[in-house]
Amino acid sequence: MSLLETLKKRNINPYNFEAQAKSKIREIVRAYRHSWDVYSELIQNSVDAINRLYRIKNDPNFYLYSEFRKRFPDFSSDPK
Repeated sequence: MSLLETLKKRNINPYNFEAQAKSKIREIVRAYRHSWDVYSELIQNSVDAINRLYRIKNDPNFYLYSEFRKRFPDFSSDPK
């Protein structure tokens, strides 16, 4: 099912949505002013992924912690 069909089922005007999406995309593209921005974004995504994985494995208050422990019950955060 296409995005436009989904919007029609939810009674959302697809043309208004399309205009809003195009506007958001233009804002995002304008934010990248230098050719190095692409690389800095990749580095930031990598840092975010490392932080998230650390929290999943070590932070009992993180929402994915218990699911990870259920799927990998033998996991130990202490290196052997």
